[in-house]
This record gives sequence, C-alpha cells and structure tokens, in this order.
Amino acid sequence: MELSDSVIDHKFYSYILFTVPKNGEPEYRKFYVKDAVKKEVNGKEYYVFKCTVAAKEMTSEINAQLFDTTSGKFGPIYTYSVKDYAKYLLENAYENDGIIVKNPTFAKAVPLVKRLLSYGSYAQIYFDKNTDNLVSDGLLTSEELNVSSVTAETINKTDYVEDFSRLPEGKELKFEGATLSLKSQTTLSLYFISNDELTFECDAYDVEAVQNENYRVARVRNISSGEAQNDFTVTVKISGDAVGTITYSPMNYCCNALSKSNNDNLKNVVRAFYLYSEAAKEYFQQLV
Repeated sequence: MELSDSVIDHKFYSYILFTVPKNGEPEYRKFYVKDAVKKEVNGKEYYVFKCTVAAKEMTSEINAQLFDTTSGKFGPIYTYSVKDYAKYLLENAYENDGIIVKNPTFAKAVPLVKRLLSYGSYAQIYFDKNTDNLVSDGLLTSEELNVSSVTAETINKTDYVEDFSRLPEGKELKFEGATLSLKSQTTLSLYFISNDELTFECDAYDVEAVQNENYRVARVRNISSGEAQNDFTVTVKISGDAVGTITYSPMNYCCNALSKSNNDNLKNVVRAFYLYSEAAKEYFQQLV
C-alpha cells in the first residue's frame, strides 16, 4: 500500500492492525511500518505488510487497518482473503482461455497457487473448517484437486539419521518419534525420553524446548513451503553440552502417515502438502 509522509515519518509507531480468525475467535496482530518491505512498482513506492494465514483459513476474511500515530486514528478497514488473491491471480495470468500470457509474473506463480488451493481445501476438510466453502471451489477442476496419485513410494522418505554416540557416561537419551503440525504454521516436533533437561539448536531456526509429563520435545516452527522437503538437523544438548544430533524431514512424517495411517482425510492433506511443497520448491528455484 502507499503511505503518507506523516505515517512514514512515524514508522516506529504507526502500524497495520490485522484481524485474523483463529479457532473461531478474532486474533489481533500489529505490523509496524518500520518492518514493512519497500517495493517500487511503475515508479511508485509501496510498503508491503505480511500476514500469515493458516491453511484451513484460506476462505476466511482478514481485516487490515492502518493506525496513523500522528492523527491518533485508524484508517478504513480493508477486507481480503487468500481465496480473493488466488482468484485475482488466476484470472489475470492468462487470456484467451489460457493461451496467451497476460501477466508473466502471475503466470509463473499459477502452478504454485493451484497447489496452494488444493492444500488449503484438504486442510479445511481435515480440520472440519468451513467445508461448504472450500478455497478451491470455482478455481480448480476436479482433476486439479485430485491428489490420489501421491503414495508413500512417491515421497520415498523413510530414513532419518540419529547420532547419540557422544552421550556422557550414565546418561540416557532416546528418540521416540515425530509429528508434523499443519494448523497455523508448519511445525516439526521431535520427541525424546530423557531424565535430563534438554536444549536444542537447528541451524538458522529457533527451536522451542517443551517438557511434558512423558517427553522432552524439540519444536522447529514456521517451516516455509519451499523448505518442507529439507532435512533438519537438530543438535541435542544436556546442561549446555552437545551430546548428539538427529536429522529429520517433514517428508519423513508425510511418508509414514501415508504408509501407516487409516485416516483418509489426513492422508489427503499430507498428499496435498507434498505436492504444494514440490511446486514451491520449483517456483523459488526459478527465481534464483
């Protein structure tokens, strides 16, 4: 969006207020102007504000209001959804029934957007969210929505690597398994059994250490779609000293879900997530 000079001059205090649905209730998020990305389009300077949205919420309306600290007032409310954006992109990428490229930038993103819509639809079904208004309705054909071709063999990611050979004498540490959360952000959780307090590190990612009654849990949060097929090596520490590593991928979980689960809705959302990650990987590679 374009911003006035007064807002830009007070960028540390002016902000966009997003109202995002979360578990049936509104969640309010501030995004300060100082953190926005500047982008020039056709000679005009715009500020880009990002708002993360859960896959199951792609049809939900998101409100955005600019708060100008100079006037102390909110601007008008802008309402949008992921489906609105996807519809606009698909309608403006091509013309003449998809034969002629109308917007090259949009055209490059079409395969990714279609996989995003498929993933969002199966997430809605899996989480039972607004299923009478799927994000793919009117935008994807039944063929484009079909993910049945994806099997555990397609993903072919069954092995993970663990190395706890450096355990101090008398210490016990056991890796019990992993889960993948697709609720609001992609989060890989690794579960350990240990009598000791554990801390974790994972390259450029912040890893949240959680302790419950049975497990020590390492949670790698906010994994992007383009990195979902990557291996993540988590270093495990006892009293601050590294004692071993485990390398795991979200695709390990997806492969296991397809080969072991009896839940068809889970299988479909995992299939769609895999295809979405494939499209994201290809899309971002062509931008390099």
